[in-house]
Amino acid sequence: MPQHPRTLADTDALNRICAAINNTGLSGADAYMEIANLIADTGRPVVDDAIHITARVRHDDYGLPIANVDTDQAGITVTVYQNIRPHGIAVEITTEDGTDPSDLSVEINGTSIYNVTSENTCLNGSK
Repeated sequence: MPQHPRTLADTDALNRICAAINNTGLSGADAYMEIANLIADTGRPVVDDAIHITARVRHDDYGLPIANVDTDQAGITVTVYQNIRPHGIAVEITTEDGTDPSDLSVEINGTSIYNVTSENTCLNGSK
């Protein structure tokens, strides 16, 4: 994420954001751009290439729920379902061919269990 130098205090930014929202002379796109610029001026990180994420729930042949989370750009799909044998929850992560695995990191309770480093070795020790 690009870092922008801080040139505006949070209180001033909030006042200007309120003014932009209430300015009937701005189009929706212009107000959005004004607000984005004000937030950037506070020095906060700006996400300029957000990945579109969608989620849906369906049911398998036995009526058990299956949740899928898909990303449009990253080519990564996460599937969560009830595992019958052994009993519990199963989480599967699949990537499309050609997807860079460095786009993927996995955490459980704040602990990274998968994160590709520059040497293509996962932090959990596997390759």
